[in-house]
Amino acid sequence: MTPFIRLSMLLVVIAVVSVAERHVYGQSDPHAQTVATLPANARKAGFSMSVQISKVAANGYQPIYLNFTSPLGSFASDRTFDVSLSPQSNWTSDLDFTFHCQCHVKQKSTVAGFVVYVPYYVPWEAIFVEVRDDGRTVQGGRQMAFVNQLTVRHADQKTSVGIIHPTLKQPPAAGLPAFPDIRTLTTVLGDGPIDENTDIPRLSHVESLRQVAQVQPAWVQFRNIAPEAMHSSWLGYSQLDVILIHGPTLETLAGSGPADQIDALVDWVAAGGNLWIYDAGGLSLPFPNLKPIAAGQIVTPARVKGRLKLQELNDTTDLEFESWTGVNKQSNNWQWKQSNTPLSQRQDIFDKLVKANHPAAQNRAAKTLASTIKTTSLGRGTVTTIDDVDPFPGSFQLWQTVADLHGKRQLQWVTRNGIDVRFGNDLYWSWLIEAVGGPPVKLFFLINTVFIVLVGPLSYRFFRKNERLYLLLFSAPALALLVTSGLFISAIFADGLGTRLRARQITWQDAQTGYLVHNDRLTYFSAIGRSGGLQFSSDAAVFPVLNKPAENRYYGGHRNGGTAYHINVGDDYQQFSGRFLPSRSQVQYLYLEPQKAAPLVTFSQTDNGLSVTNESDKPLYQVVACDNQQQRWITQTVAPAETVRMNPVQTGSAAAKLGISPMQLASFVPKLRRAYYSRGSTGSEISVIDQTLNGWLASIPANQFIATTALRSDSLGIDDVEIEDSVHVIMGALK
Repeated sequence: MTPFIRLSMLLVVIAVVSVAERHVYGQSDPHAQTVATLPANARKAGFSMSVQISKVAANGYQPIYLNFTSPLGSFASDRTFDVSLSPQSNWTSDLDFTFHCQCHVKQKSTVAGFVVYVPYYVPWEAIFVEVRDDGRTVQGGRQMAFVNQLTVRHADQKTSVGIIHPTLKQPPAAGLPAFPDIRTLTTVLGDGPIDENTDIPRLSHVESLRQVAQVQPAWVQFRNIAPEAMHSSWLGYSQLDVILIHGPTLETLAGSGPADQIDALVDWVAAGGNLWIYDAGGLSLPFPNLKPIAAGQIVTPARVKGRLKLQELNDTTDLEFESWTGVNKQSNNWQWKQSNTPLSQRQDIFDKLVKANHPAAQNRAAKTLASTIKTTSLGRGTVTTIDDVDPFPGSFQLWQTVADLHGKRQLQWVTRNGIDVRFGNDLYWSWLIEAVGGPPVKLFFLINTVFIVLVGPLSYRFFRKNERLYLLLFSAPALALLVTSGLFISAIFADGLGTRLRARQITWQDAQTGYLVHNDRLTYFSAIGRSGGLQFSSDAAVFPVLNKPAENRYYGGHRNGGTAYHINVGDDYQQFSGRFLPSRSQVQYLYLEPQKAAPLVTFSQTDNGLSVTNESDKPLYQVVACDNQQQRWITQTVAPAETVRMNPVQTGSAAAKLGISPMQLASFVPKLRRAYYSRGSTGSEISVIDQTLNGWLASIPANQFIATTALRSDSLGIDDVEIEDSVHVIMGALK
């Protein structure tokens, strides 16, 4: 038995045991760092809880590890611990929340580990932690954990990369490659400097591990993920844009590892992630649709040089955090500029790499390199395999080719999802519920007219006729009070007493891989608020869309957990309450959920035409499709389980046939007043899925379809809601 097989079997055993002994979302991460241990007197409290966190990335959901131990060696009885986590930045924000969860520890357990996935809306500097024992306050059970002291932390990166490699801290066993050398990736993915160590063709295993654990001097950052710490929910990877994984390790896990871990990884890809598999030659992988790329997709040496910006300086300075301006290169710092520290020319460094025959500067024949790379799409994400056993640091040509296969927007969280949560988005104004929250002008005009007539000629005539004209001094104020109250009450009732919802649901159907990816924009208006708030699936990602930046740079943070926003999670739900659904204010959210499911719509194409079958339990309102001959087809009202022959269409866009408006900036975007201490500004990004739909509405491509149907009720977050001006679109490839 080879060392690799032994190590692979060991990793699988560790993973299986971890899942068997721990909670449904419980596991550990050897790379996580402890940021808090409480209570102060563990023996008196009867337990100790440590809070661990791995690298903090941007947006998405951040894994936090909670580990419980007993000072007596094991727990004498079943215990339930209530844990509250309040992430905080240096400043207050409109999204400061308290996260609540329960951890159930079984009798005789020695160590109980849990991982919870906490939404990451603004950068964290600290987390206020509180633990209760069966609902009772624990002495010393409150503590402030400072996460800004982590070795690696959020650095305003545009791209985040996770690396799953079979080796940990020890040197690699025989037959296993060293840990990935990320120097070329840092240059290509992060617009970073060219590494100036031209005499080092490949970093050692230990040096590579050390480098990936540091903040890179570029707009890309890395997270080391041990195979035994792979998540059972895709939310654990939701902050990442790319995952690099060792091919044999993936093959072993897919063949005999925990099914939920592989499912979570594939779910993450379907949600929009990019999985890059190296050392993939001859492996049996769970992606049957992989196809070799064309030689024309290989980046030429001339294009490589253009992308490297060889005419510029090689800025090797670090990233540094400035409280007022955010993260910047140190070279932009006034004090650094005064030091007159010289920077090398990128062209000079590149020439040295060429002279030293460094792997980063090597170029391979397009046909040869193309034969080693395969790729496919899966849901809204991509899978790419590289046959090279150790493509690290790898050439600029190789990694630029891989990065370009599906476009730059696909590799950046903000552009892919269309939002940076903390900065808000001007598209908020494009999906509001009309005619709520404003005064009922016509009703106000009618009430005021009646008041004028009553308090004027009618009252005067009545009191004069009855010789009580002096009573006007009392009747006029009384009528004014009555009418003012009427105006206030009518304004409330004009919006109703319930909750209104405007939903734009887009379901991407990938029939080949059996995935439905739900990407929704949800706007709520509650007249009187609802204490239950919004409740979603535990496997969905929910992101607030603000009309202004979330952070207020005038007021400091560290509020000891006192927030008006609350998130409660259970095994199968996450509940957003408090200010997440306020009274008489419109709030908006993005909802993202990948789902392994059968297709909702299927097609049958023959020489005589195109037929559509409704595989869902809801009627299809309209269906527009384009076959492989560029012929467009349309049909109306397809009942569940019904097959209908479609009619040919000669002219007109899909939007005209379906009545769907493209997502774009509203004609009028208010210019909100920005105080000088407001951080950043709202963006106007449109997500990749919305851009795709916008393009298809103008001209649907060959072998694609768009259909409209009823809303999915399971993702609305609330029952007993009034639906207004909503749409549910299903789109994807014909099958």
